[in-house]
Amino acid sequence: MKLFRVLRSRRLAIVLLVGLTVYSWVATWLAPEQAPAFMARLSSPFLSRIVTLLGFERPFSAPIFILAVALVTASTSACAWERSRLALKYFAPLEPTAESRELLSRAPRFTVLADRGSSHEAVIQRAAAALRRFRLRVRVNDDVVNASGGALGVIGSALFHWALVGVFVFAALGQLTRYEGYANVVQGSSTTDSPKGYDVELIRGPMFGEWFSGFTLGVAEIDLAHQVDEVAHGGAALVTLSKGDREIKRQWVYPNHPLRFGSLLVHRADVHPVFLGTLRTDGSSVVRKVELHFAPDPPTPRSFSLEDPQSGNTVDVTIFSGGIQLASVAITSGGATTTQTVGVGESVEIVKGQRLTIDALAYAAQLHVVSDWSVPWLYAMFIVGTLSVAAAVLVPTRRVSVLIVSDSAFSESDGPASSKLHVRFTRRRNDPAFPRLLEEALRAAVNDTPTAEREGSQ
Repeated sequence: MKLFRVLRSRRLAIVLLVGLTVYSWVATWLAPEQAPAFMARLSSPFLSRIVTLLGFERPFSAPIFILAVALVTASTSACAWERSRLALKYFAPLEPTAESRELLSRAPRFTVLADRGSSHEAVIQRAAAALRRFRLRVRVNDDVVNASGGALGVIGSALFHWALVGVFVFAALGQLTRYEGYANVVQGSSTTDSPKGYDVELIRGPMFGEWFSGFTLGVAEIDLAHQVDEVAHGGAALVTLSKGDREIKRQWVYPNHPLRFGSLLVHRADVHPVFLGTLRTDGSSVVRKVELHFAPDPPTPRSFSLEDPQSGNTVDVTIFSGGIQLASVAITSGGATTTQTVGVGESVEIVKGQRLTIDALAYAAQLHVVSDWSVPWLYAMFIVGTLSVAAAVLVPTRRVSVLIVSDSAFSESDGPASSKLHVRFTRRRNDPAFPRLLEEALRAAVNDTPTAEREGSQ
């Protein structure tokens, strides 16, 4: 069980959590695209090896990060198991044992002398009544009174740790089975949630089983200055989610306002201009469709190449944004460049026998689609953890054991008393006043003998 004791160490948990926090902060500051340049600037091969070992090129899938998360999960699980065992004790029968009797007799936390006018049985009942006023569950067993309360606080502590374990487990499983992709969708067109539907980037977890939904993602409308309740949100896309011919959901998507459906999250990455054209022969046969996406700000030129069927030379065609419904077409062939400005519906000769027609100068939205089934479970774990830690902090957990010793068991030097109370207790650190309140309550209870009882004892 030595390994279990090491894992449940608070010091180990704190060191791991601090280390993960620092690592994550550095990894976030040193973005993956900056890591190669950063490593190139390192003059020391030793430091370069350290950076490589720490895995900052892919920080959150590096072996050292995965190992640290696994250790934190194991440590938290050990702590959760220990607290679960402690919580179960609060539901066990309040029966005294030989060991607890011996400890009460030998080493009480404090003692209380009862008024000699009270009978032994009355002292027991008065002590039990005093403990009940603390809202404790009381059990009287001969001359021992056991009481406990605040089990919700102990349960909250255990649940909080199990919720943390759940966060680590669901986050890991989500990363292993999730996928995310980027797709440029022109206004009025659509793409599919499938491998072929993501034309920019597609990232899949190592355990992802090709579970694409097959939904159709469309962009019905684009608003370059979208406002909600007079609050500007910049460019927004009206995204539709469909299954076959049935539209499932339609929503404006803009920063911090994704479309949610099941495990799917559809974000708007950006909105940018797009050039749509068709390259045809003089006989109007379609040679190719041309779709060029410009950067949103500034709209940098885009180009494509084709081969001149007559000369065999490669011809480069560069498209510039020329303003509203206008485009500048630069044709480079044989080292010479010619530029023409054309409008939508017009065409320009690229090579002899082939012309490029400007079909549309429109806008497109880059959609960032994430599928992660673990997100609702992570939210659930956060809610359970928040409620549990509130119970652990706010609900006082108390256990009290009282042994009532009769006057024949102690000497007259103890004073004029008929009984003595040996008291032991436990409580949480968030309940510092309990020992004083407990002693005052017991002392008042066993030294406040009613007149009728006093006269009856005489």
